Amino acid sequence: MNNNLNDTNTTDGVYYRIPSHPAIISALGRCLYNYLALEESVVAIIYEADETALTLVRTKMGNAKVQALTKFTKNLQSNGAPQHLIDTLEKAIAAFDTITRKYRNAIAHATPFTAGKDESGSYMPGLFFRIENTYLYKPDDLHRVALAIEEAIDPLGNARMAVREYIQSTSKK
Repeated sequence: MNNNLNDTNTTDGVYYRIPSHPAIISALGRCLYNYLALEESVVAIIYEADETALTLVRTKMGNAKVQALTKFTKNLQSNGAPQHLIDTLEKAIAAFDTITRKYRNAIAHATPFTAGKDESGSYMPGLFFRIENTYLYKPDDLHRVALAIEEAIDPLGNARMAVREYIQSTSKK
């Protein structure tokens, strides 16, 4: 095992056959983890509203979760739910849909590559993907994407709390 952390096939002291680099793996992992956390927020909203079984809603892909949340919102609206709840859910849907289309899909279809060598001669990692007419490829670019994904946390959290409050208020009647 080669202990050089910048070696092409070594990440965090472990040798892998597929070339990787701690910087790109960390940044990509952060993007993926953030997106998965958002997906779980959508799951929680739908599940806690008793709309779908937990295992069923978790098996849905991102776009199917957007559709399920949209259907749930329309059902609430047609059953006379307050407009502030509908508005809160629509903001959550828009935020999650944007993140899914703009970032998750771009990263899922990205191509890893070697972007060159740094000043010490170690390879620099890259991940080629496109977000709006910009091609990104360095770990710092991925960290910015991870932060952008985090921007959907508040709309989804607000929707989850609003749905909880609505369910509690209607179950007391």
